[in-house]
Amino acid sequence: MMSTNITPKQEEARLLITLTTNDKYVLEYELSPPANRDSFFIFSLQKAGSVLVNQIIHHACRLHEVPLFEPEVIEFMNGFRLGSFDNSVMNVLSQRGYCFSGFRCLPEYLFDFDLASVKKILLIRDPRDILVSSYFSLRFSHELPSGDLGEEMRTARRRLDQTSVDAFALENVSKLQSMFEGYQRLETNSNLRLFRYEDVIFNKSHWICEMLEFLDLPVDDSEIQNILAEVDIIPQAEDPNSHIRRVTPGDHRNKLQPTTIAILNEILREILERYNYDISNPFVSWSSETPSQKSAAPPVFATPLKFSSESRVA
Repeated sequence: MMSTNITPKQEEARLLITLTTNDKYVLEYELSPPANRDSFFIFSLQKAGSVLVNQIIHHACRLHEVPLFEPEVIEFMNGFRLGSFDNSVMNVLSQRGYCFSGFRCLPEYLFDFDLASVKKILLIRDPRDILVSSYFSLRFSHELPSGDLGEEMRTARRRLDQTSVDAFALENVSKLQSMFEGYQRLETNSNLRLFRYEDVIFNKSHWICEMLEFLDLPVDDSEIQNILAEVDIIPQAEDPNSHIRRVTPGDHRNKLQPTTIAILNEILREILERYNYDISNPFVSWSSETPSQKSAAPPVFATPLKFSSESRVA
């Protein structure tokens, strides 16, 4: 049995709820009582800064005594695939007073839910970098859950010992493309704040302020520094065995063959253009640029998104 984020005041008032999966597995879960406020949702993708954004939100929720409910985290820790819960989970997701976080995709049970009326954060990342980071994470560092899902991941990890990062990217791009397309359902109203990993990873203080003010979770400067002390981790060197392997944007150019990048660019063209990611010729070497350009990092995106961006970016 798992418990959600609770405070001492809420300890005695926790509620026991029943969640069921599409395979009719029954799970009991201890839920904290709601706060006196509107609920909100936190969305991201695997290897797009999802752990980072959730750490920040968790810290702010503890300060404001807003309880968490994280369906995908519950699924993973119990060995279920993402999206395993049936509509029973909506008995919680339709309530006021919660932070609904931990989402790495938009699950089907939310497709018909009126998300337009609630505030939402969506953190995305260049999908080509996501594919590269996913390869190294699954092969070397990702936590393995119990149950059938854990065994599937162990099998996949053994298989990756014989699989190149290029082959992995091409095998998994369609699934990632579907996840991005699913999130387009959210881009219809001003209750969404969409952030790109590339715009915030080296500017976390500004991002934290922008995000928490939007969610009505204000914190003072000292707490922002406390949050940064927890999350502002920039590796000095790449470590494939660490969850935080390499944070610098554009790593797909270092890890993938130009032919692979060209194929991914075509498959992902609509997504890359939608979110202003660069689709320059992958066969052009950065070392062939002019002297003034050699010292600069490769452009990862064409036009930076503003922190106060509208819900739809094109």
